Amino acid sequence: MREVERLVRAVVEAGAATMSKDEYDTIRLVPTNPRAAQLLVSPGLHWYDIGVGPHLNNHEALISRDEEWNSDIEACIVAVLEGRYVEEVNDKANDLTMTFGIPDREDIVVIRRAGSTPADGSPMYGKPGVHTYEPYL
Repeated sequence: MREVERLVRAVVEAGAATMSKDEYDTIRLVPTNPRAAQLLVSPGLHWYDIGVGPHLNNHEALISRDEEWNSDIEACIVAVLEGRYVEEVNDKANDLTMTFGIPDREDIVVIRRAGSTPADGSPMYGKPGVHTYEPYL
């Protein structure tokens, strides 16, 4: 998780976010700007879970067996920090499109389909609509 700490160091040192790390090496970054997206990064065996926004909607970024890190994971984290992350939740709130804006190359787009709404009727991925977030700095 040294890579994640390196990426978020500037926003933490500038006072634009607080960072915590748990016993499983999960890093949580909470921005001081309420219009920026919070970020949770958790390592797995062959992936990183990247949770973003108020609902911590999840992107499982895969890595190969011989990798510990890759440029797509870094690009997703930087996109959130720089305010280039957008969520689109469908009107039934059970489909989600996560777009990580990447300069000078194709955006990383993740589509999540829950298939059904939770039994309590709460939205799976948050309030329907397009949600944009501001940069940390």
